[in-house]
Amino acid sequence: MNREFQKRHDHVIETLRLLTAQAHKRGETLVFVGGSALQAALPKPLRLSIDLDIAYLGESEELVSTLKPEYAITDNGVSAIFHYYRADKNGVITKIDVTKAMPPEGAYEVRKITGNGQTFTANIATPEYLLASKLTALSIGTIGRQPDQELRFLKDVFDADALIGLGYATLRMWGFFEKVCEKENLLRGTTFTPSQVAKEAVKALLAATPLHSSTTTGASALSTFQEYLIDGRARQTTLSPAFIKTAAYLAAYARDHSKVQETTSSIEKKAASSLTREMLLETEKDLISHGADRKLARELRITAPRALVYYHWIVVPPAEE
Repeated sequence: MNREFQKRHDHVIETLRLLTAQAHKRGETLVFVGGSALQAALPKPLRLSIDLDIAYLGESEELVSTLKPEYAITDNGVSAIFHYYRADKNGVITKIDVTKAMPPEGAYEVRKITGNGQTFTANIATPEYLLASKLTALSIGTIGRQPDQELRFLKDVFDADALIGLGYATLRMWGFFEKVCEKENLLRGTTFTPSQVAKEAVKALLAATPLHSSTTTGASALSTFQEYLIDGRARQTTLSPAFIKTAAYLAAYARDHSKVQETTSSIEKKAASSLTREMLLETEKDLISHGADRKLARELRITAPRALVYYHWIVVPPAEE
């Protein structure tokens, strides 16, 4: 864990506290979203986040300017979705990204947030909405991230896997997934269906899986990601199962969104069952016969047997099992 990142993480929470208070004074709604919000929503944060993402319908420049003179504020411009600011307090930098794309009704709640020695209340996106946002971000080529954003993609996968593991891949979450797709299409002027978004996300996840023979996730991204982790190591063998499991959930939605809950439950049960050496060898063989990546299949069999089950379900259509 990078100690400098820890300072910046603490400043994110302090900056949120100040901006939340200012929005409240103005009678306006501010919602904490993004990676920092996700870590705040977890029972225990798993990684540091040094950016502050907020949804705010008021004038962002006026709001951010209230941080002066304690903070030196720089306007870093706008995109189709965000207005970007840089806030510098005694040499500690906080990047503030403000969007007018407010989460829909029911997608945020008032919660207590503790950080930097203080506790305050703020509107924060629900875990289901945060997971939906992370899953859409994985869809490179549609409404997701750009291909060169390896580190951000890796963070998205790590966060999504954590929320899936906590049981937030609910029907309510998939409803938010569809709403996020609709919102992003509107902002970008595109017309991708939720199923198309899910399919492209699966492709991107498999290609970026660290153990894949031609992975798009470079060593530098893994090394940098290590600095964000609060505990543990960022290894190919420990991160690859997160890519595969997340891909399996998206593949289940893409195949038949009306049965996604039933399908993912079935996959989980199969992955949790007793897996003998003979079963795993046969699964690996079947994957390879269907054109799966040979190196990935072998490494998953050895280091993450349950992930091999998810991989098999993605590659081999159920009708062919």
